[in-house]
Amino acid sequence: MHRYGRKLERFYTHSPYVAEFWNTLSNLPFVIIGVLRLWEGADSLRYGLYTLAGLASAFHHASSQAWTIVVDWIPIATSLAFSWQAFFAMTPVTAFLLLLALSTLAADHIWTPTPVPWGHVMWHLLAAIAVDRLYQDYVPTGV
Repeated sequence: MHRYGRKLERFYTHSPYVAEFWNTLSNLPFVIIGVLRLWEGADSLRYGLYTLAGLASAFHHASSQAWTIVVDWIPIATSLAFSWQAFFAMTPVTAFLLLLALSTLAADHIWTPTPVPWGHVMWHLLAAIAVDRLYQDYVPTGV
């Protein structure tokens, strides 16, 4: 199957309720890490959006409807808008992890060197780790 130019996991093969099972499940780290960071008292705006991004992406991948990509990208775009300063405070390790995550996403969308759905699953896992590190690297001034 294809959706917006990328090969997809076959729909509803593992559950009659979840279109892309592995891509849906791979958003769990965003929710788990986000909730744990919120419980620790981390920046509630950033980690609230981080958790919401995982839930929205899971919703998108659980659905077979193409319009849900908008739901997927709203918390991501909002998070980027509120977190642009963090990119100037990241460590080299965080920069490497972000580049690795973005390279994995690009490879998955452009030529799919990894069998579907594992490239996109890896993107979700790497993005969850990289963005968490980015947020941990950044301490807003005045705090």
